[in-house]
Amino acid sequence: MEIKVFVSSRLNLAEERKWAKEAIEGMVSNFKPILFEDEPADSKHIKKWWREKIKDSKFLILIIGKELSAAVFDEFKTAKDCALKPFVFPKGKYLDNKELKGISISEKDLVWFYKNVGKYKEIENEKQFKKEIKNAISQKLEVSDELSKDLRGCVIKDDDPELMRIKEVYVKPKMYGDAEEILEKKRFLIITGPANVGKTSMAYYLSSKAKEDFGALRILKIERERISELKEIEKSVILFDDVFGKAAAEKRYADEFEDIEKLKDNNNFVILTTRKNILDEPEVMHTFGVYYDDIRDNIVEIVPDDYSGKLEEILKKHLDCYLHAGKVTIEEYELGIKNKDGIIEKLKFPHNIDLFVKEGLQKIIEGKDFDEVLENARYIKRWVKGWFLSLDKSFDIHTKYFVFTAALFPGFDEETFERIYLGIANTLQKEPKDLDSLRKKTSSYILQSGKIDFQHTDYQEGVLEGIKEEHKTDLVKIIPALKELAKDRNLYVRLSVAESFGEIGRYKLDEVLAILKELAKYDNTATICSMISLEKIAKYEPDEVLSVFEDLVKDGDFWVQEQVVKSLGRFGRVKQDKVLAIFKVLANVDNWEVRANVAISLGKIDMKPDDVLPILEELAKDEDSRVRGIAKLIIKSLKQKSKS
Repeated sequence: MEIKVFVSSRLNLAEERKWAKEAIEGMVSNFKPILFEDEPADSKHIKKWWREKIKDSKFLILIIGKELSAAVFDEFKTAKDCALKPFVFPKGKYLDNKELKGISISEKDLVWFYKNVGKYKEIENEKQFKKEIKNAISQKLEVSDELSKDLRGCVIKDDDPELMRIKEVYVKPKMYGDAEEILEKKRFLIITGPANVGKTSMAYYLSSKAKEDFGALRILKIERERISELKEIEKSVILFDDVFGKAAAEKRYADEFEDIEKLKDNNNFVILTTRKNILDEPEVMHTFGVYYDDIRDNIVEIVPDDYSGKLEEILKKHLDCYLHAGKVTIEEYELGIKNKDGIIEKLKFPHNIDLFVKEGLQKIIEGKDFDEVLENARYIKRWVKGWFLSLDKSFDIHTKYFVFTAALFPGFDEETFERIYLGIANTLQKEPKDLDSLRKKTSSYILQSGKIDFQHTDYQEGVLEGIKEEHKTDLVKIIPALKELAKDRNLYVRLSVAESFGEIGRYKLDEVLAILKELAKYDNTATICSMISLEKIAKYEPDEVLSVFEDLVKDGDFWVQEQVVKSLGRFGRVKQDKVLAIFKVLANVDNWEVRANVAISLGKIDMKPDDVLPILEELAKDEDSRVRGIAKLIIKSLKQKSKS
């Protein structure tokens, strides 16, 4: 859809009009500037024409010199009458001083204009003017109805506290210039490196850069939304943080990499971050590796040495930022400055410095040993785990269960999270508290706006370690709440429940398996979620899970059987004889889709071809031509792999 922007001014401001036109055209191809000089000669200065053009536009750019003509005044008034947003850019101080010279307009109209002109930005130079135009339009569109309700919750706004903090403290590492060039020219960037090296901070900073200077309209941070929901999005920064998950087994968006890469074709800027060790894992590279040669030039790896000589600047910026925000005292600030050499000698990553400044300095002032606190700041997960467990000692039960819930259900909007939190709090018989106050109490670790999530992946992982170590009883207690949440209307709530059941199975196996067996038959989505849980449990109790699969296969529900097939295909060499026995049963069920999926799964499973070929050869004689065709193709492929 074409977005029209009407440019209003006296024609003697030709240079500024040209700049405005270039700024609008430079944003994206779908923006069209409307100027008199680009229209047919007989249309110029005809009131009916410009009124119709303004009504058909999305915005009005008003450029004012020392004179306000009747035509320009009428264009502004038409925009106000149409509830069109005017962006006003004076050249000089004539508006500040109310010294505009009205041409063919009354004093009364001039007074009305001053009263209604609202905020404005003075034109300083070409670059600044173009940037202000892009910013004005982008910020207005950010709150439009173009996005679905779910995607609006993904928007990172200009006043987002974490974005503002990063912009204030950010120090560009050695590879920053390469990353910016890739994003601007190729619109698709993958940032990789070890944990805590600053991947997310670079992604945020570059996202802001793309919005300010490259013409992007908004920034969207994608957590778990379907890629299909993003296919109509245009002219946006689309950020996938930890795109392949926090562990290789998660894989997250690995199977949808091609669709993610195509998002750039809609004039989007796509940024992915991932830990280097996850990117290199066989389970991720199995899918991602197909594209690796084509996009290797889109990958930037940050390493600790990229901050060589910059750690002191990073420390100083964090101290200044938190002092101005009132999060560190003068005494803490001076302590940090006094010991800067020791701090940057120990802490080599920006994120460790951030944590030490906002939390560690206070501990030292309160009497903790400096060297001990500094050493602990090197290990973020251990630090956060200690903080979470300390909530028990301080009897801050409400904060504890808020953080507990956020760790199990991260990245949900406030409305959904509150529903989850209430269910868990009531099950644990803990009176729930106001979410805003709980967020403020955990401001060092939990994001303060947008979705309820941790500021850093390591924060969530640290809390999860604390839960597994000290709160197994609480995990077992919330099973009834999880059972109900497993039927929630929100798919992603159900998937989070599946992850939780996968962990709780360690402590209450029989009860969890019974629930998962029941949920597998509840509806199609519950079946998939049950399979996710069972696959996680199978890593430590494979025999028990395979027994559940055997029972589910006997029940005769074709959909459930199909999902069992897909899960078995991911088992590999775990209990091979038992897995193959279940496959043999499924290869004979009275549903061609189940049998076809048996063939597909056997083609992918981590077993020797000779072990799976007998079942495939039987399927190659199947009564259904579709099953026969798939089985024959897979047999051919396996035999070729064996030869090579």
